[in-house]
Formats: sequence, C-alpha cells, structure tokens
Amino acid sequence: MSFSESDDIFKILGLTQAEITALADKDGLYLNTTTGNLEYNGAEIGGGGTVEPLPIISLSSTDVSSSIIQSTPTVLDWDVETEKDTGFTHSNITNNSRIEIDADGTYEIEANIRMESSNARAQFVVKILIDGVVQSQPYGSSYIRNSGFSSDFWTCVVNPPPLKLTAGQYIEVQIQIESQITTAITGTFIGTSSSFSIVNLQGTKGDDGATGAGSNIIVKKNGVTVGTVSDVINFITSLDVLDSGGNETSVTIGDMLKSVYDPTNVNADAFDYANAIGITQITDNIITPPTLNSDQDDYNPAGFSTCNMIRQQINGDRVITGFEAPPAGVNRIFAINNLSTSSNIKFKNNDSSSSAANRLLLRDDGPDKSIKENETAVFWYDHTSSRYRPYNRIG
Repeated sequence: MSFSESDDIFKILGLTQAEITALADKDGLYLNTTTGNLEYNGAEIGGGGTVEPLPIISLSSTDVSSSIIQSTPTVLDWDVETEKDTGFTHSNITNNSRIEIDADGTYEIEANIRMESSNARAQFVVKILIDGVVQSQPYGSSYIRNSGFSSDFWTCVVNPPPLKLTAGQYIEVQIQIESQITTAITGTFIGTSSSFSIVNLQGTKGDDGATGAGSNIIVKKNGVTVGTVSDVINFITSLDVLDSGGNETSVTIGDMLKSVYDPTNVNADAFDYANAIGITQITDNIITPPTLNSDQDDYNPAGFSTCNMIRQQINGDRVITGFEAPPAGVNRIFAINNLSTSSNIKFKNNDSSSSAANRLLLRDDGPDKSIKENETAVFWYDHTSSRYRPYNRIG
C-alpha cells in the first residue's frame, strides 16, 4: 500500500493530522468487537454517543358510538392519552382531535382506525390533516361486505411517509364513507380499538408530559376505585412510586394528618376528622352520655377525647362552664347537641368554676349563652389562649 492510499484511508476515518502522525504504531488502531467501533489507543474514533429514545405520543378514544355518514368527512376525537412525551401538546377536552407539534422536526404519523357497519359494500376512507388541510399523499381505505360469513368490522392502518413539520402545526385524522351504491350508508367509530400516534424521528426524549385537562386519572385504594375522575392529583410521600403494570401506578401513603394533627397516632379518630383546618366531618365518633341532672365543670364524659359529637340529654336547664382540654398541639373541634324538648344547655364565659385551660371564651355582652332544644353548639380549642372558643354564634 502506498503512502497516498494510506493517507486517503485516514481521511475517510475523519482523523486529524496530529492523529495521522501519531499512527506510527499500527497496533494502536483496532476494532472493538464489543461495541463495533473503531478505536485508537483505547479512544473511540469518530464520536459514537448514546442512542437516544424517540419521543412519542399515542392516543386512543372512549368513543364507540359516533356515526360516520356516507360521503361526509368526520374528524375523529381522541380523549385517552396512552403515551405522551415532551414535545407534543394535546388536551383530552379542548380540540382533542389535534396533536400539536412543539418543535421543528421530522415526524412519523400512524393511525389505526377500527370501524363497524351493518351495510353491505361500505368503503371507509381515512386521511391525514395538517392544520385542517387534507394531505395529498397515499391514504388508507377498506371495504366491508356484510354478507354470509364476512365480518362487519375492519381496521385500517394509515402510515404516510415521514413529514417535515414545524412548531405549532397540528395533525388530525379524518374518516368518511364512500360507496358504489346509492342507498344511505353509515358506520360506527370503535375508538377503544383505534389509535393515533406520532413519533419524533429526531431529538431527545423528554420527561412524560402532562396528561391534559380531563384525562382519566383514576384513584384506587387497594384496587378499588375511590371517588371520581380528577384532573389534577398531587401526592406528597417519601415512599417509592411503583409501576404496577396495566397502566397503573401505586403510591403508598400513610395517615396524611397523623404527623401534624394526630399526636395520639390513631387512624380515623377524632383528630383526623375534627381538627382545626377548616373541615369538620361527623363520622361514627358520636357519644350519648348519661342525662345531666346537675351543672358541669371541666366536663369530660366517657369517650369525649375522641368524639366528634356529643348528643346530650338534660334534666332541666343545665350549665356547663368548661370541657376537658385536648393535649398540646391537637387543634380540637367538637359539637354538642341539646336533645331536650323543653330545657336549655347554658354555657358560662371564662368561668372560674372550671380549670383555666378548660374554660370557654364567649361573648361578654350579657347573661349566659345557651342552646335550646335540638340546637347544636360547635367549639374549637385555641392553644394560644388556652380556651375553647365557639365556632358558631351561641344565643
């Protein structure tokens, strides 16, 4: 081999003049059989970075009832996001027929459309639209002959050549029926068996994009659906988030109020449901103490510390000057209901008959405050003042 031929080979390899000069020891140039890359003295020649995954978006639909009318083009809607990486914009509610491109690039588009028709000789035609304009390129069609043992379903795959798209352009899928007969023909879009996807053939895959307002995010507790579909769900947890398969993610969380509002560390007790965060839930933590035959100081009936509601019967008008205070840090809320049909439960303002921490702070504008038959008073504990305060106006 002459020097000029050798020099041409080195130019093909993309080596610098300094690298060519350094090739006095030919043993330093070799093929790495593991990577398949050409190396010189242990260094790879010509780059060889990591292969980047391609960003994708893949949509489906819950629509299984939209009727497609003969010769009338219909743009299909997509309200389920199976996959969505950074680089695509789509909403399951607003203009959900569209996938918007976020960056210039080369994209591969594909649609699998499942249709049903009971009409004989129904031919469906699927086309791709860019910014609302039908593209003049190869498109897919299929023919249903619902006769004898033939199927009345078909799936048409539309896969046009890769397209150069610019940021802000949006892609849609359109379908219509064409037929060789004159009678009216209709078909039904089977969205649950259909898909619409786009792959970005260049660029770096980003994090999973937002699912879009109205997406189907279902919350389950131990496999059972809880509540209804939500747009936004935030979890704060120090535990692992696990892929459970089947498009489900498991998040293990504990008692969300326990560390701050439940120093007694008891799940689903009064401190979980009736603490001073602006929410009161009356659960089954309701007590009915014995009938009061006398006035009460530092009132603390059995079960009071964990109850939400006291159903109190009285024998004649009775006075309560205070209730047992909660432990430090527990912002207690509870209600007391008068079950009497003719007598009043009276409360005294900051009365010294009860211990200081158990007293009530009421309006100091006259005699005792009271609730009549079937009325309810709600109190919350103010740790700053070390007193119970009424949550509502007491007469």
